[in-house]
Amino acid sequence: MTTQAQVKICGLRPGDDLQFTAHPFVTHVGIIFVPPSKRYVDPAAARTITSNVHHSCRTVGVFANAPMADVLKVVRESGVRVAQLHGDESVADCTVLRDAGLDVWKVLKVPTTVTQGADLDRLTREIELYADVTNGLLLDASPPTGAKVTGGYGRTFDWSCLQQLTPHLVGMNWWVAGGIGPDNVRSLLDSCQPTGVDVSSGVEVDGRKNTQRIVQLLEAVNG
Repeated sequence: MTTQAQVKICGLRPGDDLQFTAHPFVTHVGIIFVPPSKRYVDPAAARTITSNVHHSCRTVGVFANAPMADVLKVVRESGVRVAQLHGDESVADCTVLRDAGLDVWKVLKVPTTVTQGADLDRLTREIELYADVTNGLLLDASPPTGAKVTGGYGRTFDWSCLQQLTPHLVGMNWWVAGGIGPDNVRSLLDSCQPTGVDVSSGVEVDGRKNTQRIVQLLEAVNG
């Protein structure tokens, strides 16, 4: 039996139309709290999002290499319910947030071209390392060389590697991100069964979330 994939729409900003958050496929939305990002949202301004998403949809705050005390402060101020760690955060960092009562997702960076052996071994070790201290893992494409932020570039990675990683992810919540949109999400979901997909630039027009693109994505997810 195939389980319906969940959808997270990431990179929301104040002023975005939030009606889509009532859709049953959309289980999470993400707000970026990484200052160099073009999608950065001030924590106080994020309240206009967290207080208006549909009650069935969980809000995720995205952080990268921030002190855990700062993460907890932003969580309280913004009202997000999940902390997604997109940097080089340690097991101890995840544990701090979990002990504070937060759900924690850890992002694992996957090269656009995966080298058999070295890259797969690293990713397998990281899956095992973070499995017990997180509520979910998110496999995202590595950023370009010299990038100022760790994600949001609309790059895909070699999805064929997921066939080899899936056995290590059994029983876990795991998500795929990076360059996903209405035109390719079905190909991903036909090749593997992640818990969900995380989409940002793939549902944007002129740098803002677009309702029509989101509808197209959800139709494609539905097959």
